[in-house]
Amino acid sequence: GNKALSALSGVYLEAMPAVKISLFRLATQAKKIEANFLESKPADGFVLGKVTLAPAEIQLEGSQKALEMAVVKTKFIDLSNRTDSFSIQSELIFPQHVKAKSKLQAVQVNIEIKPENIVKLLELKLVVELPDKFAFKVEHPETVKVKVSGAKKLLESPEIRKIIIVVDFKGLKIDAPGLYPLNPQPKMPPSLTGISFPDLSKINISVKKKEK
Repeated sequence: GNKALSALSGVYLEAMPAVKISLFRLATQAKKIEANFLESKPADGFVLGKVTLAPAEIQLEGSQKALEMAVVKTKFIDLSNRTDSFSIQSELIFPQHVKAKSKLQAVQVNIEIKPENIVKLLELKLVVELPDKFAFKVEHPETVKVKVSGAKKLLESPEIRKIIIVVDFKGLKIDAPGLYPLNPQPKMPPSLTGISFPDLSKINISVKKKEK
């Protein structure tokens, strides 16, 4: 006791600096989990489709301010050169100053990769099919402009030029000259299955008397 005090003779204690202690009430909040792809993209001609996470959200605990700013993401998932849908188990990255209320550390991420659909305006050959012994002369353009929709890979392939637009007079009763609006039908190679023609409308075909 006294010996210890005498040993500190000549030592003076100065005022200690104030220490600020922040107190806050812990809050909880459910946050959606984000899949983290950064800038990666699927292979050319493909796009990212639907993405689902299981579970899709997580309960966090922290101050109200920290919870409002908190973003929970998966670790980086690389989409580069992907052409097919896939699923992956990915660990989570938690922001500072918050913590998970559960032991959840990873989620299942289901990722849809689908062909990129585009629309192109093409000039296609027009074919008019007539019945035998047709009594009239038909006048029509050799080509028509048609809007075509489908996978980018298909619409940029050389096969696309093999599509023809057919107008068929067979089975129709044509007994006088005039302008006949007929429904065109596209014909294309089997390799182009999946292509559609969103604005394909009736084509006016002129029917005239044959010159004697």
